[in-house]
Amino acid sequence: MPEILLIQPNIGIHDFLATRFPDPLLAIASVPYMRGYKVKILDQRVEKNFKQLLEQEIRKKPLCIAMPVMTGGQILRALEISKFIRSIDKDIKIVWGGPHPTLFPVQVLENENIDIVVTGEGEITFFELVEALSKNTPLSAVKGISYKEDGHIKTNPERELIKDLDELPPIPYDLIDTSKYNPTYISGRKAFTLLTSRGCPYRCTFCFATAYYNFTWRGYSVDRTMEMIHQAVDKFGAQTILFQEDNFATSIPRCNEIFDRIIADGLDITFSLVGI
Repeated sequence: MPEILLIQPNIGIHDFLATRFPDPLLAIASVPYMRGYKVKILDQRVEKNFKQLLEQEIRKKPLCIAMPVMTGGQILRALEISKFIRSIDKDIKIVWGGPHPTLFPVQVLENENIDIVVTGEGEITFFELVEALSKNTPLSAVKGISYKEDGHIKTNPERELIKDLDELPPIPYDLIDTSKYNPTYISGRKAFTLLTSRGCPYRCTFCFATAYYNFTWRGYSVDRTMEMIHQAVDKFGAQTILFQEDNFATSIPRCNEIFDRIIADGLDITFSLVGI
């Protein structure tokens, strides 16, 4: 199978505070990787020779090159990367996903260096897109994307939200060199970021999650969450867990059960809620 190249563009000042694992890219990689595709992750934040490495990967002619993009300075870096890719190979499909393309898919596709936008949750959509590109089948059958065809921008029906997060594969941390990342330390304790739920039921007008998740909330099961916590502690030496999600405490019974399990398992960790 051809290789899929995933790129993490620089974010900005936060990259200098702590360089965490590229969680969104790892999530997107999980399904194609599980299904046998070769996935390469190239992180602009940690690679000193990023441009040289990127050119090497482009010349291997990957099936597609995809990157997550947030509104703000990351757009500029993603545009620079997309233009560089196009200057070397005009045929490789360039895919954007994440918050900004989800909110403004047509605007993004008006740029000549972007071919396809994945909107909303990307794991299933991106895998189906990869399958379509690999088998050269019509993109019109892939829910949750916008794309260019015959000079026109086309938007497919939205993808339904994933009902059971536990059905998603484990995060493939082996796709990155974890030694290149600079973890966060809170009160001297090594912190590790986890995403154990998605969405929020509230209607804050400033938050992208309202459009992204349509006022819904879903959490991994307590068992799956505990597997993630144990991996963070046992494999990566986490002493503090950063629950980096929109609203971890939406389900109080779930929260209580997770905390009870942490105590019962004898885990010497603290935690922080990046969202509420």
